[in-house]
Amino acid sequence: MLKLYDYWRSTASFRVRMALAYKFIPYEAESIHLVKNGGEQHSEKYAKINSSELVPTLVLPSGDHISQSLAIMTYLEDAYPEPSLLPSIGIEKYRALDIAGIIGSDLHPLNNLRVLQFLQSEFDVDDQQKMKWYTHWVKKGFEAVEAKLQHWPQKGDYAVGDDITIADIFIVAQIYNAERFNIPVCEYKRIQTIYDTCKEQAWYQKAYPQEPS
Repeated sequence: MLKLYDYWRSTASFRVRMALAYKFIPYEAESIHLVKNGGEQHSEKYAKINSSELVPTLVLPSGDHISQSLAIMTYLEDAYPEPSLLPSIGIEKYRALDIAGIIGSDLHPLNNLRVLQFLQSEFDVDDQQKMKWYTHWVKKGFEAVEAKLQHWPQKGDYAVGDDITIADIFIVAQIYNAERFNIPVCEYKRIQTIYDTCKEQAWYQKAYPQEPS
């Protein structure tokens, strides 16, 4: 069975949990607390599993490890092709990857926990300055995504085509992150439509972050 190391509040972990839920893939989960005791991701035991000391990490039945949410979701798409999260042909496949890249490579890394912690510890950034940083990059990222979604001819309930893709998963996970910091997304009409559609789906609700009891 697959084993997922994750943290309930982790945006990247949320992406992977949504993909697993959408594809009805069973897995074992082990929580890595990103704050307690200085962050369990920095422990010697976990560093041997993921040298980046980040979550998520997926351990395959073979014992191999995959980190990075997009790499994990690509593996899941190859190993469990149905239901699919990536159009197989045509421009829609690359549009889905485009959106995932903007969020996963341009937006989210600038606002990741370790970046915010570094800003505070090394540059003495206060909470107000940290929020200014966070808000700036969230808005820049969402503006870029919204512009593409508005430009593309397809304007249905999902980002690309008529079905959910990895683009939708990256979008709604980032909205969860933004809402934690009280940043509204209603000004981004296409993004809001996608969120309103996805949050009613069973796979979204099953994967939604729940603090462990």
